[in-house]
Amino acid sequence: MQRAAYFRQTTLYQFNAVLARAAQAANRHDWIGEQTLRVKINRKNELLSCTAEADPKLPPGRFPDNAKLAALVEKVCWDIILPSAGAETFASATAEEVELVQLLIFSSPSQIPESDRLRHRQARVEMEQSDFVWQQTFAQESLDSIGVATFRGWADPQGRVLDCLAELDLSFLQPEAFKPDPDLQRRLTERCKKMDMGRVAGFTIPRNYPTEFYITVEYTPWKGGSKKAVSPPREPLSRRALRQRHQG
Repeated sequence: MQRAAYFRQTTLYQFNAVLARAAQAANRHDWIGEQTLRVKINRKNELLSCTAEADPKLPPGRFPDNAKLAALVEKVCWDIILPSAGAETFASATAEEVELVQLLIFSSPSQIPESDRLRHRQARVEMEQSDFVWQQTFAQESLDSIGVATFRGWADPQGRVLDCLAELDLSFLQPEAFKPDPDLQRRLTERCKKMDMGRVAGFTIPRNYPTEFYITVEYTPWKGGSKKAVSPPREPLSRRALRQRHQG
């Protein structure tokens, strides 16, 4: 029992670290409040549900942003890659699902150190860029893998993409769930070449010469919400293949 409790607590800590970082980056309007997020996953580490709500015991009006924060937190939960939860996280050997409860606190910017505020601002720009590229390249795909896509290229002074290469790689949070897909990589590269980089947040294009860009996008079968929560069977990389990728 103590061993199971230890692994569950470790998983909760890992989930909270990833979720809190992403939620702060997504909180572009500096909303203030707190949310209890309930995340349900199965033994395949597939995300089944994300439900956020404020503590009903809080005095009415104390955190007027809580309703907006609930929607924000749920969206973040569906959109990011969460850490793998080991078998020890589940209540019993026969349990097929587990619910992990997280408390996320959003403080006033005045209570956050300047160094953290700068880091949050940079993370927000990167998230906006990632969201834009996701919509332009991934949104129409039906995915059966978890990974990180990297888009590298050049744009001219008008924002037109001169060249682009999309590459797919595993995520250290769920490396076993990655599946190489050359056809997907080719489609993403072609769509990237049609993007208008002038519409990308935080991307500055000088007047007289091309500018290089480098944007990463996390992807999962359920990114975008519960409508994508049921994924088709996938063939994950074997442990041997994972070792070979890291050694290479």
